[in-house]
Amino acid sequence: MHSSPFFLTDVAGFLGGYYAFIAGMNGVFAYLLWQKYGQTGRALVWTVFAGAMMILASLALSGAAAWVPALPASSPLKPSASMHHTTASPWSVTSPRRRTRAWPFPTC
Repeated sequence: MHSSPFFLTDVAGFLGGYYAFIAGMNGVFAYLLWQKYGQTGRALVWTVFAGAMMILASLALSGAAAWVPALPASSPLKPSASMHHTTASPWSVTSPRRRTRAWPFPTC
C-alpha cells in the first residue's frame, strides 16, 4: 500500500513511531489487566494486538518497499500522474531563467 518513495522517506518514520507507541500503550494496558484486575483472557488479547502493532511498526520503519504491500493499479486511493508534485511550491517563485525562494512575509 505504501511503496512510493514519498512514503518511504517522509511518512514511514512517523507511522512506525506511531505504531510502536500504540503497541506500548496496549502492552501497558494488557499488563494492568493481568496484574491489577486479574483478567488473563482480556490481557492476552491486548498482548496479541500489541504484538501485531509492533510487527506493523517494524515493517513501516524498515523502509523496505518489498515488505510493504502496494495498492492495486486501479485503486481510487492510488495517486495518478497528474497528482504528483511537479510544479514549484507556494513558497518559491519560478522564472524562466532561475528559481529562487520567495519570502512569504512582507519586508520592512
